[in-house]
Amino acid sequence: SNSDILIYEEVKRRLIEQSVSIKTIDTKAALILSFVGAILAGLVNSSWFNSLSSNYHFLILTPLGLACIASLATLLVRSYRSDPDPKNLINRYKDKTEAQTRGQLTKNYEEVFTKNEPKITNKARLSKVSFVLLAIAAIVLILVILFANNSQGDYTWQTMQRRHQPMYRRYQ
Repeated sequence: SNSDILIYEEVKRRLIEQSVSIKTIDTKAALILSFVGAILAGLVNSSWFNSLSSNYHFLILTPLGLACIASLATLLVRSYRSDPDPKNLINRYKDKTEAQTRGQLTKNYEEVFTKNEPKITNKARLSKVSFVLLAIAAIVLILVILFANNSQGDYTWQTMQRRHQPMYRRYQ
């Protein structure tokens, strides 16, 4: 009937949207992981960062590490069900009518959608957590850059401003 076709098409469309959602979340998680890696690479090679006290290292590296873990966890949620299995479909439904096959596919799509939904919700939550942690790390890093002294009492925002003042202001 017409409603069977409509239901089939709608359920199939929702399953496609779900698949696109999975790919979008994975892309965001990979991007966050790339940012964390770039920040860590920059920090490890920075004499400024290496000269900071371990308290500042902890403040900066903790949210970065947690963001990295959350992004990896997002990417590792991978066990999704997808239907139909082509071999099974051919073997079981080659002699069935189109309406019977469409009816079974609709049921299978609904089961797949329902089974995958909690995993996708968890994946999205982990992705949001990793983004928030990355933002926290960036804010902490900015605050440390602006206000922290390193072990030699050098490289604060204020000392950098004083060093780079125009010459005429220094002697007034």
